[in-house]
Amino acid sequence: MDPIVDVLLKNGALGLLAGVGFYLFFRQLRLTEKMQEQNLQQQVADTAAKVKLTTAVEDLATTVRVIGDQNASGMKGCQANVDSRFEKIDDYMTELRKEHAKEEGRREATNPRIRVPKKGASDDSR
Repeated sequence: MDPIVDVLLKNGALGLLAGVGFYLFFRQLRLTEKMQEQNLQQQVADTAAKVKLTTAVEDLATTVRVIGDQNASGMKGCQANVDSRFEKIDDYMTELRKEHAKEEGRREATNPRIRVPKKGASDDSR
């Protein structure tokens, strides 16, 4: 027989109680170690998942930054194009105003809206 079991049996009921107590203690210790190992494995898996997620988020941030830079440069080109079109429209409107002013000037010369009084006439005679 095992010497430990032999000693516990010689001590009677207290020996049996001590044996059961040791058995339960060592069983609990084994279960605790098993649970700690499982917990450690879960933490390792969780950390690996977080690393993958962090890498994916960093890649996404880089992609969004590049797309934003491309859009910004594209918008600058678009803004320059729009500005040049506005300049052309402004030039065209200026030309139209000049032509309109020339026509108005001709009309005023041939048919003035305000009649200049002749010399010696009073202001009341219109």
